[in-house]
Amino acid sequence: MGSQFIDPHYSARRKDNFIIAVNCTEPGGTCFCHSMNSGPNATTGFDLALTELITEDRHFFLVEVGSKQGDEILKEIPHQPASDDEIALKETAMTFSEQQMGREMDITDVKELLYANLENPYWEEVAKRCLSCANCTMVCPTCFCSTVEDTTDLSGENAAR
Repeated sequence: MGSQFIDPHYSARRKDNFIIAVNCTEPGGTCFCHSMNSGPNATTGFDLALTELITEDRHFFLVEVGSKQGDEILKEIPHQPASDDEIALKETAMTFSEQQMGREMDITDVKELLYANLENPYWEEVAKRCLSCANCTMVCPTCFCSTVEDTTDLSGENAAR
């Protein structure tokens, strides 16, 4: 939405959405979003961003405002401004999360690398264990151009993807 090439369909769908991002403080061993510059800390594109913080005596969420709409919503919710210590705790949690990621992906010339390996034999190995569920494309920060919707009829007997 911030470039000269705006997809009108995406723009229309995004316009009325309210996005709450949740920053990740417990990544899995297969996570690599930090190397893709897409996490674990949301920096743009949200109305509100939440970071769950747990200390010995407290369990709370630090909230960051990312839009005018987010600011308006937060005004309606009981809250208090974050202290410097709470902000530092959040930054420490984000740094820890980045360091706990089990993988890293070098994104240097990734487009060219993928194009050069379209017929790589490795894809056959991946395909052997593929369940065709599309979960990989729904969670991977490199895959963003598709959507999946599951629907059932009112009887609950028929489902479609």
